[in-house]
Amino acid sequence: MIVLLLLSSCDVEKQIAQEYVNYNKNNTSVLILRPDYILKKDKIKDSELIDKDFSLNDVSDSVFIKDYFDNLFNELRTFGFKVYTDINIDSFLNADTSAYVFNISQILLEESVTTKIEDAEYDENLYEKTFMLNTVTVNSWFEATKTNKKENQMQVLYSEHFINDYIKGRFVRNILFGDVEYKYTRNNITLDDVYRLSAFAGKKNADYIFDYLLNEHIYKKIQKPKKYYRYNRVTGKIEQAYLERFIFM
Repeated sequence: MIVLLLLSSCDVEKQIAQEYVNYNKNNTSVLILRPDYILKKDKIKDSELIDKDFSLNDVSDSVFIKDYFDNLFNELRTFGFKVYTDINIDSFLNADTSAYVFNISQILLEESVTTKIEDAEYDENLYEKTFMLNTVTVNSWFEATKTNKKENQMQVLYSEHFINDYIKGRFVRNILFGDVEYKYTRNNITLDDVYRLSAFAGKKNADYIFDYLLNEHIYKKIQKPKKYYRYNRVTGKIEQAYLERFIFM
């Protein structure tokens, strides 16, 4: 009986989420406030230094921010939102819709090292190959506020998106001598990869904004929903978000 009630409540939550997707999204205005620059942090220790094809200092703030927000704006408009920035804030304040402000208070571009271990077993012997991979992470902090709420409470939201150097390979055994070695190719992160990560992060954060408002809609109808949901625009389905979401700070 408890299982049936749980399934029933989840079905109701999905129905409310679908209601938002079908009707409410076109009645929502969002104001996006951008930072003037990005922060950069190199967390690589001297003992972890590896060959790299770029430096954080090579990253142009203006190019990074443009790629990030062009994709964020385009994705939000694809969802049906009315999107405003600081240059048309008066129009936003006069919008006759539900209105939310998302102030991107900080974007931190972080570089670190990740360890990757490949292993395989031959004749009960374990062989390992360890790689030190350069990792670049885009950390974003959003301050979300619903403007026509009496209390105007602000919610801080966080997301991170990252890329690594790419290793493709496998263990190979020499059939004549029995030696085992790991044969591989390595593609290091390039500056263009960092800009592509910026564009990806902008698009994904637009998805997270949509899902945040979708779950706000569910919360209005059900005070304690069982799950946090996401809208999969590719399949058109409502799904449990799991890790594909903002982290509430």
